[in-house]
Amino acid sequence: MKKTKLPKLVEIEWIDSSTGAGWISTEDINVEPVQCVTVGFIIRETKTAVMVAASLGIWSGVVDQACDPITIPKVAITKRRNLKRGR
Repeated sequence: MKKTKLPKLVEIEWIDSSTGAGWISTEDINVEPVQCVTVGFIIRETKTAVMVAASLGIWSGVVDQACDPITIPKVAITKRRNLKRGR
């Protein structure tokens, strides 16, 4: 089987907005952003955002699909670390 070149694997810590559902007491509302961690392959990256997916589809040795990619604005990223694969 041909070895497929995979995109970079990263761990990204970032902050996100949060919301409540329905009626909620104003005393119970959390005004702090949510701390998030995403681990996955970098699918695309621009000056302002990075797209990461945890699962990739490989067809004939080429990565041509990504499952549930998430786009994270770079202004929301608090920490980013490259990960090593064990292959």
